[in-house]
Amino acid sequence: MTSGKQGFNLDTILDIENTDEKEEVGMKAKELLGKEVMDADARKIGKVVNFDVDITKGVINDIEVKAGLTKGYIITLDKINIVGERIILGVKENEL
Repeated sequence: MTSGKQGFNLDTILDIENTDEKEEVGMKAKELLGKEVMDADARKIGKVVNFDVDITKGVINDIEVKAGLTKGYIITLDKINIVGERIILGVKENEL
């Protein structure tokens, strides 16, 4: 799978740390729920509470992050750098 493909496959989540190509790491899409999300400055933004799925293509389009009691973000995949134990964004929180 190349880095030009939009969305995450529902069966796997991709890790693009230290590479130009996305590599499958075998994480189920549902494992995104509850993951901590950090911005480009390593500041905690919140946790994943939902994600939008394109069932016709079998990909995740974006994630919904709850940040505190009333704040939240819809984050598109182009803003995500790393998916692992945490989700690390390539942008600062004020750029969301």
